[in-house]
Order: sequence, then C-alpha cells, then structure tokens
Amino acid sequence: MHRFRVEVLAKTLNPQQVIYAAMHQDYTEAFVYDDRDRFPSEEQCGEIIVKRLLAGIEGTTAAILKIQKF
Repeated sequence: MHRFRVEVLAKTLNPQQVIYAAMHQDYTEAFVYDDRDRFPSEEQCGEIIVKRLLAGIEGTTAAILKIQKF
C-alpha cells in the first residue's frame, strides 16, 4: 500500500459559519456575506448544519461540498 500525504492549503477560523453562509446563499438572491455580523455563533452554526443538512431536514449537502472550493 502506498502512503499519501495531506497538506493544509488554507484554513478558516470559522468553518461552520462558512458552511452556514453557503447553505443560506443557495436560497437567496442577496449576498449573505453582507449579513455576517448577524450570523449565529460558530457552535450554533454547527448545530444548525447538523440539524438541517446532515439530518436531512432541509436542503442538500451542496453547501458542504462548496467548502472544498475555498
């Protein structure tokens, strides 16, 4: 088996808020980033992501897949 190497190319201090923004950007014409000062906390965003995206209550996993582009 060949070994592979993983390197961090970039990172954010608030990944859950980034996913939260992407989740909302899919359903609005406004630029969600303009409202970033009103985003829930990082922890609350994580809870919302799990509840709405991963538990299948709302939307798709497209917001999570977008994070790969950043």
